[in-house]
Amino acid sequence: MRIPWKSTTLVLLVAVWCGTVEAADRGDSLYLAAVWLLAAACSLVVSRNGIVDSGRAGKFAGGGLLLLTAGHLFSTLVVFQNGGDRRAAVTLSLEWIGLCAAWVLLRQYVSSGRGRMLLTETLIAVTAGLACSGCWQFFVQQPAAVEWYTSLRSELDELNESGGFAQNLRAQEIREEFQRQGVPLEGTGRAMWENRLLYSSEPTGPFALANTLAGFLAVGLVLGIGCLRFTGTGTTWRLLPGLLLVLSCLVLTKSRSAWLGTVSGLILLFVIRHRGQAGQQFRGLLPVGLVISLLVIVLAVSGGVLDPEVVLETPRSLQFRLMYWAGTLEMLRASPLAGVGPGNFREHYLPYRWPQSSEEIRDPHNLLLDAWSAAGIVGVIGLLLLLCGFVCGGFERANRQGLEKTEWTSRRPGFHVLMVSCVGLLIQLSSQWLQGGEFAGDYGRLLVAAGGLLAVIRGGGRISADRATALAAGSALVIHLLAAGGFEVPAVVLLLLCSVVLAVVPDRVDQQAVRTHLLWWQRSLAVGFLATAVFTMTSGLVPLIQSGLAISRALVRIPTERSASEAEASEIREYLETAAAADPWSLAAVRRQCLFELQQLKGVCDQLAQTDVNSERISHFSRAVTEQLDRGLSAGTRLIQRHPQSAEGYRLRGSCLSTAAAALDSPGLLRDAISDFEMVVRRNPVDVSGWVQLALVQAGAGDGDSATVSANRALELNRINTDWGHRDRVLNESELNDLREIVVFE
Repeated sequence: MRIPWKSTTLVLLVAVWCGTVEAADRGDSLYLAAVWLLAAACSLVVSRNGIVDSGRAGKFAGGGLLLLTAGHLFSTLVVFQNGGDRRAAVTLSLEWIGLCAAWVLLRQYVSSGRGRMLLTETLIAVTAGLACSGCWQFFVQQPAAVEWYTSLRSELDELNESGGFAQNLRAQEIREEFQRQGVPLEGTGRAMWENRLLYSSEPTGPFALANTLAGFLAVGLVLGIGCLRFTGTGTTWRLLPGLLLVLSCLVLTKSRSAWLGTVSGLILLFVIRHRGQAGQQFRGLLPVGLVISLLVIVLAVSGGVLDPEVVLETPRSLQFRLMYWAGTLEMLRASPLAGVGPGNFREHYLPYRWPQSSEEIRDPHNLLLDAWSAAGIVGVIGLLLLLCGFVCGGFERANRQGLEKTEWTSRRPGFHVLMVSCVGLLIQLSSQWLQGGEFAGDYGRLLVAAGGLLAVIRGGGRISADRATALAAGSALVIHLLAAGGFEVPAVVLLLLCSVVLAVVPDRVDQQAVRTHLLWWQRSLAVGFLATAVFTMTSGLVPLIQSGLAISRALVRIPTERSASEAEASEIREYLETAAAADPWSLAAVRRQCLFELQQLKGVCDQLAQTDVNSERISHFSRAVTEQLDRGLSAGTRLIQRHPQSAEGYRLRGSCLSTAAAALDSPGLLRDAISDFEMVVRRNPVDVSGWVQLALVQAGAGDGDSATVSANRALELNRINTDWGHRDRVLNESELNDLREIVVFE
């Protein structure tokens, strides 16, 4: 039986690139890492050929990838030793081992001319599909979403003001609809969601961030331009409509780092090809490319798609990046050797965040700093080796072999790419459906349509990236990642690895250099991949699925407008305990326990406040408050013990203490709450909401001097947020009045 390992490689690539990839630290794509490991192990054992010898450049790149993975594993051990988000660290480390397996498969795949050609075509086809997705999102989906939200939000605000039984029922329906769609109802979450929907029109495709989509588009655009041929049997001029679509979507993303990366990649390609017939043909494309680019920009500006702020805010965006990098360097100074561990950047970064910076970032928005924080010094060395091999491989062909074009015979390559894209997309959509999402989205249908369209219009010319083109395309991504996040996203790293493989593996592989037998270390590698795949499924996928199902069952039973009854609360606690036991490394279940117990405590305190002073039920509700407080404190303490660097556990435990203190009129509980909120602002010194909570609790405890200091700090941070335009962090009028009363009273 012949197993199509090479087609499996392309299918897995498409499956990774078609999903929402930013949630890798939560294990959303861990099943694909397991499949990569299984495929690589089986391929090493079943394939007739061993691993291709790709020379010194390939050894540098492969060694760098191994060091990066080793650095992640070492930093994960440090997370287990010092505390932190262990599940995120383990998950991302397993993802990096899966990337090593992908590297083995990719090296074998591009060792043949057909494999190099099909990989190039698949990259361009997926990029065209992502561009279709982004344009559909920008021109159709986003305007419809804005209209839907603004109409329902306006109706909800009117219903809340009018009151009445029928109005309350309709308001409840709208709130439930918002919850089903994941729309926050109040607080900072609502402000951030509205800010993203109403004031940020950039397309994101199937991803969570426009910068991620822009990185893919930059690579695909440079790759496609480098593969253009207008003479001979390799004519590929029919690529132009797809590349124009990619360029248009890249402009819509407003990603200045991706624009810079694209221009730099094209300049590099021009420099490498400045001599010979290929260079003359490429120079002939320059005026055409400039005219098309200017035309797209003029149309975007005249149509209101681009505004002057895109250019005017460039210094401001760079200023924010410098703040991120300065804070990250201060953080790494405290732990330079091992970094802070994979998936644990945010909590360690917050104590060093500048007050003027715009958000609580999840990564440092810089390739080198990202590798350092997640994998330590070993990871940085590995990244530099990987890039060194990449550059050496990319320049080797231009310096030694010229730029002669090579043709390969292939039967129906476009149809093959189309089938691979459909199967990979089906795998991704099926996984989303199994996790409770929709089976198919607009972006999925457009991706298939774009891949098929590209396969049809491409004609007889065969698309294959040479080393120079691969170097230019990968360089565009590297430059983009120097000012954008994504290095801990497996799909982005896979895109980089594809460029590296195309650069380090020769266009023509000497079949005598391909080993026809497996060495002992190759067999050991296959066994290691297989063992890691088993560990990934048993210690990664199974606990995540079991814990996620238990949490989902608990969430559907939590009432939205009231506290749960005793019977409901008992059932919810049982599900959450099951979730915590199923995945002891995860913080999700413990976090949900804290939130639920705090909600229950607020409900009991409200019942106590509404009870008549002379009623005998006061003692009953007082005991209920005390019992519920114990549950909340227990859950908060568990969260603190599992992740001592995070402010979240202290915030939730302090909220429980302050809520119970107000209901029971207990100064002792207020003092304990002050201690917790002091830990909150110590771990996140520029969080204005933490200073507000601390000031209010200190004022309630009668500590006027400390309350005034905290209130002034909160007002100062609020002024900074207002001056720098951080709408989601500006305090509302009620909070400002409370702070002013504290300051004036003092």
